[in-house]
Amino acid sequence: MTSLNFLVKPPMWRTFIRFNRYASLLSSPNFPLSENILIEHIGATSKILWIFSSDGQSNAAGSQGFPLTTYVNPYPTQAMMLGSDVRMGLGPTSKNPYPILDSTQIDTLNPIRAKRGATGTRGRQGETPAEQLAIRMAWAAEIANINWASAWFCVGLPGRPYEAVMKGTNAYNNRLSAITRIKELASEVGFDDVFYAGTLWRGGESATRDSIDTYKNKLMEHQINIEADISALTGQRHRPLFWMTQSSTFSSNRVSPYLAMLELHQESSQHVLLGPDYPYPYSIKDGRTLHIDGPGNARIGATHALRIVTLKKSDPVLINSAERSGTTVRIYYAPLLFPPIVVDTTLVPERDFRGFQYICGNIMIDITSISIINDGSDGQEPIIDLTLAEKPSSQEEWLLYAINGHSRTRRLETIPRGNIRDSAGDYQPRSVYDYQPLHNWAVHQKFRVK
Repeated sequence: MTSLNFLVKPPMWRTFIRFNRYASLLSSPNFPLSENILIEHIGATSKILWIFSSDGQSNAAGSQGFPLTTYVNPYPTQAMMLGSDVRMGLGPTSKNPYPILDSTQIDTLNPIRAKRGATGTRGRQGETPAEQLAIRMAWAAEIANINWASAWFCVGLPGRPYEAVMKGTNAYNNRLSAITRIKELASEVGFDDVFYAGTLWRGGESATRDSIDTYKNKLMEHQINIEADISALTGQRHRPLFWMTQSSTFSSNRVSPYLAMLELHQESSQHVLLGPDYPYPYSIKDGRTLHIDGPGNARIGATHALRIVTLKKSDPVLINSAERSGTTVRIYYAPLLFPPIVVDTTLVPERDFRGFQYICGNIMIDITSISIINDGSDGQEPIIDLTLAEKPSSQEEWLLYAINGHSRTRRLETIPRGNIRDSAGDYQPRSVYDYQPLHNWAVHQKFRVK
């Protein structure tokens, strides 16, 4: 495998057709982008600024996020950031890893765009998912004729665990200072009020020794604290969401933070799993892959904009259940927002058998074929069948998807990944930088088979 990123520019007629589908989707009464939240909580005529934050570790802060791709903003008053860049001009260093925000030094909301980080970061921080996400949300709202504006800031700290951003830390207090300042500035430029929409969490790399329950409790605690403290500042009744992405940089035996995210998505009303990182290009330093590069972060933001802008919970591409009869394993997926389901070995090179592994006891059983029984276009659960090389014994059986991680050094060829995706890229225009289709890919998952 030479690359996880292929540059394919579509013919203009295909781009035009995709845009028409996109416009039709956003205007459809069946798509959950509407003013219902505004009407229910604030009133249809209010001019509201929605606040978002990016939180977590290096990938949240855009470490090695180069080249910069989102350097033009066609929505300067609808997609904004606090300060000189999305990190509010803060640059953590080894001598000052937890900088304190002096929000009184920030006197304006600027059009959001990707910028190189402050001097203190030694130029290591660049594009984050926030820049392209904010612009895509503004674009979607414009097409759907919805009054929309958002402001972003980032409190993520490179190389730091959850304990460095939890309540009581400088990073957490910076969040409260940022929201207070945004509220002050918003009123000066004509907004009636501000509401905190939610947190985009990109972390877990420093928690791979945590158990699933331990990391779940940390993210639950973080969301509860954020909701309580920010609601006290804004007076809002709308409950903010906590969006999560799985970082595809783990070793095979250290996947617990990302399985914890999946369980939280299934158990919590406010935690939303967006998807994994494996479809996106990584930066390569000393032969190692750890951080998503600038175009990759732009694609993450653009891909997830359609789900985040609704401010409602929706499922990623995930397995709901699996059962075996003889040598056939039948897999049932959650209904897709963007069907049909697809097996794709072109956009993401194959590892294992389309990303699947089947374990009976301690024995790995080969998979010989895969077939789509129902692609989900009828609105029902998509169904995929796998055929095993032999019938397993009666021991405990597990289906693994995109779980085969790095064994030592994180390298491009050993990124844990799979080949199951939806067709969101057929409904929306491609990435503005590398023209990649913006599909949603199946999450990292380990599933007990009946």
